[in-house]
Amino acid sequence: MTAVVVGAGNRGKVYSAYSETYGDDFRVVAVCEPKKLVRNAFVDKDKIAPDLQVNSWEDAAATGKRLADIAIITTPDALHCKPAVAFAKLGSVWPLC
Repeated sequence: MTAVVVGAGNRGKVYSAYSETYGDDFRVVAVCEPKKLVRNAFVDKDKIAPDLQVNSWEDAAATGKRLADIAIITTPDALHCKPAVAFAKLGSVWPLC
């Protein structure tokens, strides 16, 4: 399974840590995060390709392309709904909130 992390703060780090133990079965391949320093921590750790490093979930959804199998939505709680729906529509069929 592949995952896009939407919000790369503390919650994003915790939820995506599964890939460190189960990297053969689960990999973070994309990240949506407006703070470049925070985003780059994922980029460096998970070796995320430049075209899968996105400033916002809106930018990612606007491409119309599915980035991963799973969308790990770790934006602030009140902001989960819109990215979860957007990524589900793109085929990330298990948006985890």
